[in-house]
Amino acid sequence: MIKNILRILYGITLIIQLAALASAAQMPPFKQPGEPDEEPVEVKADRMSYDQKNNVMIARGNVEMRQGERILSAQYLKVNLVTKNAVAKGNVLLNERGDTLACAELKMNLDDRRGQVDNARVFIKSQNFYIDGKQIQSLGQDAYHVEKGVITTCDGDNPFWRIDAKKIDVTLDGYAKVQGSTFRVKGVPVAYFPYLVVPVKTNRQSGFLFPEIGNSRRKGFQLDNSYFWAISPSSDATFWLDIASIKGPGAGIETRLVTGSDSWLRFYSYYANESHYYFNNAYNNINDRSQQRGELHLEGEHYFSPDLYLKGFGTYITDREFYNDYSGKANRTKYAFDRATNLKRLEKDESFLFANKNWDFYNLLVNFDVYKDLVQSNEQVLQRSPQVNFSSLSQQAWNTPLYYQLNTSYSNFWREQGLKGSRLDAFPKLSLPMNRCGWLTFNPQVGLQGTSYFGLNHSAGYDKNGIAPNANAELYLTFLRVFDINKPLVDKLKHVVEPGIEYQYTPVFNQKDLPQFDIPEAYYPQHSISYAMTNRFTGLFKDNSGELSEREFGYFKIGQKYYLRRTFGSGKIRNENDAAYDYNAQFVNNAINTEYLDARLNRYSDVFSELRVNILAKLYFKTKSGFNPHENNLSYYNALVTWENLTGEFLDLEYRYERDRLEQWDAKGKFKLFDPVYCFFDSSYNLIDNEKLDNQIGFDYRAQCWGAKLWYQDDTKSGGQKSDSSIRFTFYLRGMGDTLKEKFR
Repeated sequence: MIKNILRILYGITLIIQLAALASAAQMPPFKQPGEPDEEPVEVKADRMSYDQKNNVMIARGNVEMRQGERILSAQYLKVNLVTKNAVAKGNVLLNERGDTLACAELKMNLDDRRGQVDNARVFIKSQNFYIDGKQIQSLGQDAYHVEKGVITTCDGDNPFWRIDAKKIDVTLDGYAKVQGSTFRVKGVPVAYFPYLVVPVKTNRQSGFLFPEIGNSRRKGFQLDNSYFWAISPSSDATFWLDIASIKGPGAGIETRLVTGSDSWLRFYSYYANESHYYFNNAYNNINDRSQQRGELHLEGEHYFSPDLYLKGFGTYITDREFYNDYSGKANRTKYAFDRATNLKRLEKDESFLFANKNWDFYNLLVNFDVYKDLVQSNEQVLQRSPQVNFSSLSQQAWNTPLYYQLNTSYSNFWREQGLKGSRLDAFPKLSLPMNRCGWLTFNPQVGLQGTSYFGLNHSAGYDKNGIAPNANAELYLTFLRVFDINKPLVDKLKHVVEPGIEYQYTPVFNQKDLPQFDIPEAYYPQHSISYAMTNRFTGLFKDNSGELSEREFGYFKIGQKYYLRRTFGSGKIRNENDAAYDYNAQFVNNAINTEYLDARLNRYSDVFSELRVNILAKLYFKTKSGFNPHENNLSYYNALVTWENLTGEFLDLEYRYERDRLEQWDAKGKFKLFDPVYCFFDSSYNLIDNEKLDNQIGFDYRAQCWGAKLWYQDDTKSGGQKSDSSIRFTFYLRGMGDTLKEKFR
């Protein structure tokens, strides 16, 4: 903001100096050696004269000077070409791309830029920011002094709000020292500050963000405060101090650091100390809660080179109900790795750290993965730390038509209680890809997965080695047609149809005595054929500038799997009751998948389908479904509709269904009721239990230079927490506190 003001003042010195030179030489200004190229200056006035003896240029009456997009107008202009002192009087106005400076009189030295502007008003268009000053003095290159200044972002002679100050001393990329400032609403003084120090950084600015005020049935009166600190161009931090009269205080910090063009680090922490009264009354079941609650979160990535990088995402929470009770606090920071739309839905919390190295045909991945069960206190959750995977792309075997591929991995399995140990896998594959006429593709493949277990803490009764042969083949056709539309917005349309079938075979062999940490996919005994039909619709669209770009606007896929052999009674699972447990009665994560159960009970899997429609750029529809042909009902169905426009209005509708487990509606949006009032809401409804889940509805009053939000929030009981409701309010000045914290990355 201050940078824009200084740019306007500098524009005055530049345009006056060039105009004076042009008048003195009676020709357009010319480039001196070492000077940058400048646009020519056009000068108009009723009368112009040049005193050659005193080297003074004078222009009188309707003076207008243009240089590119800069326009300076005045009634009188005088420039001494020796001392470089300039004077402009009479309705002085400088306009540059909508930014303006208007004053009664301007005096300035063109060399050192010292001088003053009397009775001035500066307007910055991008932020709709006004600053009035009885006198604005330029004290040098980067220092300014304002007498009797007024700042606001409101239009009109009687702005809704303004800040009056007796004196303001400004240093560019430093601070503004404000003396005797008064915050006024409609001219009425609301707050007085005898002395303020305000940052005037040209980029992000440090400062207090506007607080949120509220009242909760359980937590009492609430006041959430925050402060943003722009530490450097590559780092910043935000501090929170939350006060609740019944619940107790809470504090948080987020720091962000950019260490390179593609390298960054983000840290977030929150701590709450719940009062004894609140802790005893807020929960039906405390589970593993304590009065001290908190979260530590660290994430980032670092590129040593384009093909070698390290990425991490780690969270520690004091108890498994933290997200349920403090989801709003945890969602304050935008995690780069998307965890979930609603933290309360998480069933497990994952932390990982992995390093990746790419070569032309090979890849090495080292991964540490840790899980926390958020559903129950579970000491048998399986952790995989570390995992090492080395894999290759499919490559031609010498000068033969055959291609080979190798995947190898090492996994260390650990948990607090239960079976532990390590596994080494090697999975070579050999394929013979074929393509005919560009529309028929056939790729048969055979593979052999060998597995070796070692370091088991309970080795009795286990075979430690196994081999699983498998084979598969893909056959699909590709048909396409391009349609010439030649419309203003659409030039061409392309329709691609891909019917295909896939054959998979893994023979039945004795593997029931292998340790069951998890089940490698290649170990599932199966003999099946899958079919699918895929349709893709893309268009060549024109934007407002006439540029063409390709965009998918339609996608539809439908398919099913047929099992040539029932696998009931074979393979790892002895009977249905053993499906979720290994032979030591230890809990096994992902012990069996849905397809394996389908193969045991029926020959036909669910008919699956996926549909995406995005004809209009701002309207998107997506749905996935699975239909059970044996029971003639849906196994699952998800549908999502999103819409938005350029004014900030949007609507997200989502329906989620899983038979005998879940049926829920989610709705989120913001709409303009009437100018300038918006309504926003975020609601969920459980159709199985016929109850509302967390709900929020409120109003956002967005006036030209200020705004206020008022909303009602209803948190339903869950995870042993009692239900709660609260009313929240916040006030903001547009162009001020709402723009202090700009986008960091």
